[in-house]
Amino acid sequence: MRYIIDRIEERIAICEESTTNKMIKIDVSLLPDDIHDGAVLDYKDGKYTLNIEEEKILREKISNRLNNIKDQ
Repeated sequence: MRYIIDRIEERIAICEESTTNKMIKIDVSLLPDDIHDGAVLDYKDGKYTLNIEEEKILREKISNRLNNIKDQ
């Protein structure tokens, strides 16, 4: 499973599941220390890990879309 952190509220990360777009809440104590809004998390074998490469790709796609909107 892959999740994208939408935001962090108190000690809860509000995340979007990447294939269903369903929002879930995850206690930050279960996540790596260096989480942040927009971070991409992979969940495998009961453990969450940051996927830095996928986050870079996602941020680039978003940036390109915004630039396309500005150019119209």
